[in-house]
Amino acid sequence: MSKTGELANAVGYYRGLLEAAWADDTAHAEYRPLPETMPVSYGQCVPSSCVLIRELRQDFPYEPFALCGGRVLKASIVAGKAALIPIIKSHVWIGWQRPRLIEAGVIDATSDQAENGVLPPYVVATHDQLNNRGVAYHACGGEHGGVYPETEGLIGHLSQQEPNVRERIAILQTRFDRLKR
Repeated sequence: MSKTGELANAVGYYRGLLEAAWADDTAHAEYRPLPETMPVSYGQCVPSSCVLIRELRQDFPYEPFALCGGRVLKASIVAGKAALIPIIKSHVWIGWQRPRLIEAGVIDATSDQAENGVLPPYVVATHDQLNNRGVAYHACGGEHGGVYPETEGLIGHLSQQEPNVRERIAILQTRFDRLKR
C-alpha cells in the first residue's frame, strides 16, 4: 500500500474516533449551537487537527507534518469571471510536506465543514489533486504565513483570539485517548 493509502486509512480511523469525542465543549464557541445545516465537525478543526497531528507523528515518525491555518477556496465563476470563493473561511488542517512539490498535500479531518458539501468528511490528497477538483487550501496569517511546524506555535497564535483553545484541545485529547484504548 502507498504512503498516501496508509495515511488515508489512518485518518479515516481517527476521524471516527474524533467524531465520537466531539461535543459542544470541544467546538469553537462561535459555532455553537450547531446549525442544523452544518455537519458535526463544524467548529472542531483546531482541537481535531492538534490531536490528529500527534497521532500521525507517532504512526508516521519520519513524515514531515505541520499544522496550517487559513482558508479553503473553491474555483467558481462570478459575474462572468473566474474567482476563488471561500468555502471554509477560517480553518486549520495538517500540511504534509514531501520531497517533491507535486507530492505535497493536505490532511484534513474536518473538511466536511465546507459550504455546500463540496468536500467529504476527511481529505488526504495532494494540492494538485485538490486543484483538479477546483479546491485550494490557502495557508495564511500569523507570523509563519499560516504554517506551524510545532503545534505550540499555532496554539500560541490562536490563544490570543480564543483563550480557551488549550482547554478544548485537552478535553478532546482525553476523550480521544479513552476511545482509542
